[in-house]
Amino acid sequence: MDLTRQIIQILSEPPGSFIYHLITLFALQVVFAISYSRWRRQPEDEYARNMSWAAGAIFLGRMVLLLAGLYFGRDPEAAAGILPPLEQATNTASVLLIVWALIPPLEHYPRALDIVLIGALVLTGVMYLFFAQEWQSQLAIGETSFHGTTQATMWTLIQIAILAAGWGYLLFNGRYLGAFPLMIIGVLLIAHIVHLWNYPEFIPTDTNVAYWIRLGNLIAYPLWGVYAYLYAMTPLLESESRLQDSIENFGISLDQAAQVIATQQPQRRLTYALVMMSQMFDSSFAAIGLLDGATPVSYTHLDAADEY
Repeated sequence: MDLTRQIIQILSEPPGSFIYHLITLFALQVVFAISYSRWRRQPEDEYARNMSWAAGAIFLGRMVLLLAGLYFGRDPEAAAGILPPLEQATNTASVLLIVWALIPPLEHYPRALDIVLIGALVLTGVMYLFFAQEWQSQLAIGETSFHGTTQATMWTLIQIAILAAGWGYLLFNGRYLGAFPLMIIGVLLIAHIVHLWNYPEFIPTDTNVAYWIRLGNLIAYPLWGVYAYLYAMTPLLESESRLQDSIENFGISLDQAAQVIATQQPQRRLTYALVMMSQMFDSSFAAIGLLDGATPVSYTHLDAADEY
């Protein structure tokens, strides 16, 4: 319990909360910079486009939350009235954006997810305006625990539903993108579930900060930066592999050419030449036709299934 209280204190009180914001903002900058550079090099890459847009939007939302915390932090009563619903709305928008960025676009309806995202973000804004006013009314009648309110539970359930849908889509989708997207969404999903089940009587605290969600973000966002780097490096690694294959094939061709030149028997020389040419051009059939005085045309052929 002492360790858990220390983690809660670090994530919810200065200077630890300020460091949390700096780390997440830095990780989002990394994701945006890498994804945007990949998108600039390959404008047709919609996956890189989505990641750059999502990282940039989440960065702006987190920056607004940080500035609001710094501004209202001097007045605890004002902070208690403004920050809790603002943080949950920011968390919901962040969840929407990161799931939208990490799942591949639909093959037959590539803009369907974009439309769903825009509608969900507008709905999140409307919910925030309504719930912020409701929280002000609850504060006026003496309510101080935001996590015990109905709206806090609704925010968390919506976030869990979005993350679960994204994780399930990635798991069962045919275009599997590797383990990193599943890990990122899975970490966030676990953090939100723990936040939902974290009843105050288990670990008594007087903070309205969603500290388990913050811990999930602290793990997931740097993982997202690593994944963005690996994704951006994939074409370079593939081109390097192709270059290495070309160099190896060139060396093999030189050895085969030397074998053709060194062979004294004409028929064997033709055979070696056919082997060399078929491997250089990856052809399934190769042949050489010869004019002979006795026979009008004679030829030597090589099929892909032949072995020499």
